[in-house]
Amino acid sequence: MLTLKHFDVANLGEWTRMAKGIFPDSVFYMIEPLSEMEDNLNKVCEDFPEQSIFHTEQEAKSRIM
Repeated sequence: MLTLKHFDVANLGEWTRMAKGIFPDSVFYMIEPLSEMEDNLNKVCEDFPEQSIFHTEQEAKSRIM
């Protein structure tokens, strides 16, 4: 099984939800600097616990790489 990693400039997390339906084994790293979007992204993470939220690209790179 091939597990792909994807970065999503998340906003509401809708792209991640759609893509998980197509690539269910993939892991998505959602990057969203606006704190007011965090509730939406937390709901995505509740449905798909293996996903992660980051506030900056640099934060994502430092924790993933």
